[in-house]
Amino acid sequence: MSRTYINLDAAQSFQKLKKLTPARLKDVLTPERIAQAQVPIAEGMSYSYAAMPVEQAHLKVMQELSKEMDLIGSYRDLLDGTIMNTGESRMVLHHLTRGRLGKEVYDREVNKEAFYAKELARVKEFALKVHSKTLTGSTGKPFDTAVQIGIGGSDLGPRALCLALQGFARSEGRRPAVRAEFISNVDPDDAASVLDSVDFETTLFIVVSKSGTT
Repeated sequence: MSRTYINLDAAQSFQKLKKLTPARLKDVLTPERIAQAQVPIAEGMSYSYAAMPVEQAHLKVMQELSKEMDLIGSYRDLLDGTIMNTGESRMVLHHLTRGRLGKEVYDREVNKEAFYAKELARVKEFALKVHSKTLTGSTGKPFDTAVQIGIGGSDLGPRALCLALQGFARSEGRRPAVRAEFISNVDPDDAASVLDSVDFETTLFIVVSKSGTT
């Protein structure tokens, strides 16, 4: 189904939202708000918006904006493999790395769910070989450091996961099998500061590009 998209700033509800004054957290952040300003999400977790500068008036207009922009319909289109990146005429299929929620998605007769499942298995096998020291560098030494090279979303997602899981990896006396470093800037000083801190014989370099053209 063809869909007409409008820019956010062209939506009437967005103009209403811009006119609302943000909530002052020092006035609204109470124990009652903290207890109530939660939304259940997956796996028993919940999202808390208690510390966001919004009140019921903001939420009401944001709901209007969601309907005006047909957020749910657009999300269903995304799940079903509709081309959402109109600038590059691409599907947006990150969700298939976590499982299929919509219709089966095919691109040039390739089942993308099966494709991503196969690629995830390959990534897992590779990671296990690195962690178990069965995969080594060209001089035969195991890897003790991984340097990811990526910009924007190619950097932020993996970096966020790394930060989020550091505490778990170090709990109960564990030590991470591989130290993580990131190069995420075209400024050569950024790369130099990382490269000066690693041993090339024991460092695995991972180059990440979502589009494949960066």
